[in-house]
Amino acid sequence: MTIANDSRADGGLTRTFWVVGAFGIVLSVGSLAVVDEWRDTWGVAAGACIALSNFWMTAYLVRGFVDPAGVRLPWALVGTVKLLFVVGGVYALLQREVLSLLAMVVGFGALPLGIVFGQTRPAPTQGSGSVKQEFSDA
Repeated sequence: MTIANDSRADGGLTRTFWVVGAFGIVLSVGSLAVVDEWRDTWGVAAGACIALSNFWMTAYLVRGFVDPAGVRLPWALVGTVKLLFVVGGVYALLQREVLSLLAMVVGFGALPLGIVFGQTRPAPTQGSGSVKQEFSDA
């Protein structure tokens, strides 16, 4: 799920994607301990999957907006279609009572938890002793 070829250039996004996915799994399995209905567990899993895919697509869209050498697509149109698809899909799932709103909200909770915990570990530096060496030479 990397966005760029160079994993150091993604700013920790790959790690954050994995942490969001892990929190989605933990919340889904944890919902079995709280509620005995499979419908709610599927709702938590669906909310986490929707949150993760929306996060990935948003990162992809931002990369397309910012990258001057990237492929020139109508990014505003792609973003609008993405938004309509996500909102329409969630609306259809809730209207048909396939999933419950509270379970999906719990699943969406994987996104902020994953973003916070995915960014807590510092990114690896290229020259691990270069900063210390600069201060010791002065």
